[in-house]
Amino acid sequence: MSYALVRPTLVYGEGDVLINNIAWVLRHFPVFAIPGDGAYRLQPVHVEDVASIAVTAGLADGNIAIDAAGPDILRFERLVRILHRAVGSRSVIVKTPPALALAGARVAGFIAKDALLTREQLDDLRAELLVSGEPPRGTIRFSEWLSRQQAVLGRRYASARTRHQPRPALLRGSNT
Repeated sequence: MSYALVRPTLVYGEGDVLINNIAWVLRHFPVFAIPGDGAYRLQPVHVEDVASIAVTAGLADGNIAIDAAGPDILRFERLVRILHRAVGSRSVIVKTPPALALAGARVAGFIAKDALLTREQLDDLRAELLVSGEPPRGTIRFSEWLSRQQAVLGRRYASARTRHQPRPALLRGSNT
């Protein structure tokens, strides 16, 4: 039996967590802290592109391992500034030492009752693990999607924790 492995970079789309929550912080807090210099890169890929890439990979002959990456490569600071403008944020964007940015994320996480950013996530981001060395297979541009989503993006916090928890089983005899 053959296999197909698809490794997505930063997946975004309606209901995503990371992009939405950056926009949420930009909408709801007076300051947005960029850890370090913000020069580390990421390569967002739309969820519909990931689905299409996965189907194509699944139909391929033989064993395949590919990246699912979009056409745009952005530095983290640029991504934040694009979102800042798109959602009409008045937050001040500041570059801070990573430890200070993590402390700020813990405060925002306390308010949101969730972990906004962990040390491991920050380390992975700064190591540019969300950038592919392969040619992009995705075609949807981040800016095109953002222009359609800017009115709703970041209005509500999206919890990764509750999204991935199993739903409680219905009680026996319950009609709900």
